[in-house]
This record gives sequence, structure tokens and C-alpha cells, in this order.
Amino acid sequence: VVTADGENILYFYYTKDTTHAYYKITHYTENLAKDAAGKTTWTEYASSQAVGDIGTTYSADPMTIPGFTYDSSVEGTVTSGELTEKGLELKLYYTRNSYPYQVRYLEQGSGKVLADPKDATGKYGQVISESAIEIANYDAVDPTSQTLNIRIEEGTEAKLNVITFYYKEKETTINYVAVGPEGYNTDGTPKATSAGSVTPSSETVKILSGLAQGSVAAAIEPTYRFVGWYSDANCTQLVSQAEKFVPAQPSHEGDGGMIKDPWTPATYYAKFEYNLTTLTITKSGAAVNANGTGLDAGQSFLFKVTGAGLPDGGLLIAINGNGSETISGLTVGKTYTVAEVESWSWRYTANGGQPYTITLQPNGNTLTITNTRDKVQWLDGDCYKENNFGAVNSGK
Repeated sequence: VVTADGENILYFYYTKDTTHAYYKITHYTENLAKDAAGKTTWTEYASSQAVGDIGTTYSADPMTIPGFTYDSSVEGTVTSGELTEKGLELKLYYTRNSYPYQVRYLEQGSGKVLADPKDATGKYGQVISESAIEIANYDAVDPTSQTLNIRIEEGTEAKLNVITFYYKEKETTINYVAVGPEGYNTDGTPKATSAGSVTPSSETVKILSGLAQGSVAAAIEPTYRFVGWYSDANCTQLVSQAEKFVPAQPSHEGDGGMIKDPWTPATYYAKFEYNLTTLTITKSGAAVNANGTGLDAGQSFLFKVTGAGLPDGGLLIAINGNGSETISGLTVGKTYTVAEVESWSWRYTANGGQPYTITLQPNGNTLTITNTRDKVQWLDGDCYKENNFGAVNSGK
């Protein structure tokens, strides 16, 4: 209780304590950042102070701080000392523990390990930054950069401190193109065609594990026909004559057998052509013999046929009398020329001496050529006469 005198002044009186003083215990934890000189810096974690007896030695015991370990070798450490009238400060330092962390590289969905994990250590509380690595034939899935704040791990195996990057297998496209008789564009690509179709026109496969489903070629019949599948746009490298074509994954021979190679972008071409048909040339003419048998059965007529798929000089066809001949393997939609070689059958004229032309249709074609005999010569213009004398030439 303090009372004031008449001047309203309060007085406090002290007596010097020569037997007691304060002492303080401070615990410091290591910072992650260094100072400008690169030296370790510290932060006061906890402290306590008490009054002690001067001349008495006091000591401090290390405390347990999660993520840190007491280090008595740190410069400035004071764990005990004699209390003086000026007081006493005990200082204990704790360094950050290092814990394992791991970066993993896995296939998305399957969890398949695609590359050896990265094993490293980081100090407690440290922020680790990692980026996805390049892995052949795979693309990293977002996020491709991640951070990790190092946490306390029990044991030497990283269980909490884990960064996982996921990858998906790269894909490629296989294209299927119909090539018809329309030809090619100026850039060498096939023109659009109505001769046939391919289903599907493309497919996407995983470049390592993908299985191609292939494509089916279908000709627009009967005008067109399917020829085969080719690996080049000019259709010179035949790969299959089956209407359904399934590409095989590239491979090479290695130790122990064939090793599959990654799929690469590819285009396959289904070639369509005009279908094949027949042309029947039929000879007819008015009766010239008394018995009315028509053209002389023994008279041969010769025709030159020219057009697609035939020899450069044309194909010669001989027909006797009112007969016919059929030519196979001709192309539907193409125009052929049929010309009679009148110098061979000089007594006869067909079409005023002009050649015939015919554009072939599916399912067979017939060209009827009618001759008139307008050149009457000896033996009545017949190509032969029967010997009615009954005598055999003896050669005399």
C-alpha cells in the first residue's frame, strides 16, 4: 500500500538483491534460408526464464522438436553456466532433419512403371520442385510440374514425400484411301472416286500396344472392281489382295525373335478399276447361195480390235461366215474400236468401210457387223466352188 504526501508524489523504494538474478533458456531452430554470406540463420523456437541463486550453476536439457534434431556442435551453444548478477542465458540449437522423397513416373490408368524413380532427400519444410521427364513413346499428363513440402517420414522409405507424374501412350493415325480410275491431283494425291469406298477411312492406335482394326474395301459393282491394297499412292507396292486389310505392327528381328517397333503414321491405298467384261463380235450378212445359207461358211473375215488392255498394234480376230468370236478381259467403261480388214475379205463391205466404236458396259457386250457382198468376181464371187466334174487331176 502506497500513500502520497501532500505533493501528490508516489515513492517506490528498492533494496538491492545481491543473492538472486535471472537466467534464460532459449531454443533456436534452423531456418531454410541462409544469410547474405551464406551462413545458417536461426529462429527462436521457445524460451523460458526464471530467478536463480547467484553463484549457482544451471543447465538446460534439449527438448524434442518435430522435424529437428538438437546439435551440440553448433557455434554459440551454451547448455550450462554459473549464474552471475548480470544473469545467464543458455542457448540450444536444432538443425532441420532430412527426409527421403521420391519422384515416380507411371502410366495413367495401369500404374505401370515407365522409368526408374528419382530418389533424393530434402530438409523438413523445404519446398521441392520437380518436372516430368521425357519418356520415349509417351506424353506426360498435366500437371507436368509439381511441388512438394517435405514432411516427416518414419523410416528411410518415402511414403508421404512422393511426387507422381502420369503419362499416356502416344497415338498415331493410320489412313485408308480409295484410289479409282479418275487419276491423281497435281500434288500427287488420288482424286476423289466413286469407284469404291473404304470403311473406316482412318483409325487411331497406341504406338506401342495398339492393335489395328484395318479397313474394308468395297467396289461399286458391277462397273468397278477392287484390285488390292497398296502401301504407296501410285499403287505399285502391293500389300494385300483381300478386301479387308489389317496392317501389321512394324517389327525387327532381335535376340530371341521378332521385336515390335512403335507404330508410325501410315497410309494405305485401296485400288479400284473398271470391271472386266466381254465383247462378242457377231458376223451377219444376206444369203448369197441358192440354198440360203447366208455368208459363205468358208469365207474368213478379219477384224482389228484396239483399246485399253490390248496390244499396241491391236488384236486380230478372225470369224468364219455367220459366226462370232468373244474377247474377254476388256475394261468396262472404255471405248474400243473394231475395224474390218477389208483387204482380207475384199468381196464384202461393212459399215461403209468405217470402223465401229463401242463403249463397254458390265455383263457382256455384243457388236453385230453386217456385211454386204458388192464385189462379184469370177466363180460368182464365191470364195470357192465345189468340183462337180468328178475327175481327179492326174497331173497330166
